[in-house]
Amino acid sequence: MLEVPEGFPLLRERRLTTDSQGAPVEWSEDRYRSDTATVTVTNTRSSRTAML
Repeated sequence: MLEVPEGFPLLRERRLTTDSQGAPVEWSEDRYRSDTATVTVTNTRSSRTAML
């Protein structure tokens, strides 16, 4: 599917989407080719704790 050899470095993103009440509505775990994708992370201060 990604057309890379076994052992090729990939970027993995885990995401949990919640509704306005905080109930989970979607979970995903995606992988991207490290030679074609760029990931930007923006952290913001929030009253909710991060998912670990």
